[in-house]
Amino acid sequence: MEELLQYFDFSEVDRVTTKLAGADTVSFSDLFGLLIKGDFTGAYKLLVQELGQLFFPGITAFREILLTILGIGMVAMLLHYLAGFVKNKQVADMTAYFIYLFMMILLFRYVATMLSLSEQNLENLREFIAVLVPGYFLSVSLAGGSVAATVNYQFFLLLLVGIDYILLNLLLPCSKGCIYLAVMNGIDDRGRMKELIRLAERTLSFGIKLCLTVTVSVSTMQNLIASKLDGVQKSLLQRAIGSIPGIGDLSESMVQVFMGSAGLIRNTIGTAGMCMLFFIMVKPLFRIFCILAAMKLGGACLGLMGLKNLAAAVSQIGDGGIQILKINLCGLLVFYIAILMTMIIVRG
Repeated sequence: MEELLQYFDFSEVDRVTTKLAGADTVSFSDLFGLLIKGDFTGAYKLLVQELGQLFFPGITAFREILLTILGIGMVAMLLHYLAGFVKNKQVADMTAYFIYLFMMILLFRYVATMLSLSEQNLENLREFIAVLVPGYFLSVSLAGGSVAATVNYQFFLLLLVGIDYILLNLLLPCSKGCIYLAVMNGIDDRGRMKELIRLAERTLSFGIKLCLTVTVSVSTMQNLIASKLDGVQKSLLQRAIGSIPGIGDLSESMVQVFMGSAGLIRNTIGTAGMCMLFFIMVKPLFRIFCILAAMKLGGACLGLMGLKNLAAAVSQIGDGGIQILKINLCGLLVFYIAILMTMIIVRG
């Protein structure tokens, strides 16, 4: 086991993890060392001690957005009440439009924050996977899956390029379009943008499901075939070694111990990689969740105040935030599925 571990260098993974996660106390090497020894309690403590500090920015954003929405809602109710004493209806309409635009301008700042966090999050995902993949598939190759390692390595490279293009250049701009349409729909009393918003949301859901379906199907098919090819090669190698007179049984046992150790290293690298990937992405994901949760709750409160158009627009902007969150989770799940398929189907 110690001789096999000398082939792996996690310094680059540690550097990228420290840069992306923004924490010095958690490193990939430390987590890998605890997992390969079977110290799961220590691994949990290593991750949990940093998670608490990552949630404070999201809670602060939730409180700030909710107070902003409620404050503007109270001002809107007061102006609506005062406009009732004015005989000119245009004054009341202009007051309502002014409050609406003021609310949208403030919320767009948080929408821009969600989009920026999403773009950075997906880029962090790509950067971390790029440094993890070489070491991981080296362990897959040592575990007796040379064909599976080659096939999956190429698949991961294509996945990096595909996910980067689809999520960043297609689905994320589509979610931005949903938010803009929601703002325009709030101005229109007839709500003529509803069907267009629904179409955009269905397109986003279809794109996300398509990414997950393609990842599962392609990864499963190629791993099932590659694992059988590797199984035939390993079987031939073990029989050839076992047929050597005198030392055949001992050599075959050593080969099995070697492959078992390599399989343990492979599964540990994959598990540690998934844990660190979650640790890197959980802070921006939680912040995005807090922003959209504040918008949905604020929209519900505005509805109780009787501000229907304003409540509907704020709630629909929150729906756009939900789509942004789904896009980020899709990127995370795609690589989780690809790594898990390799760990489960390709056995050492």
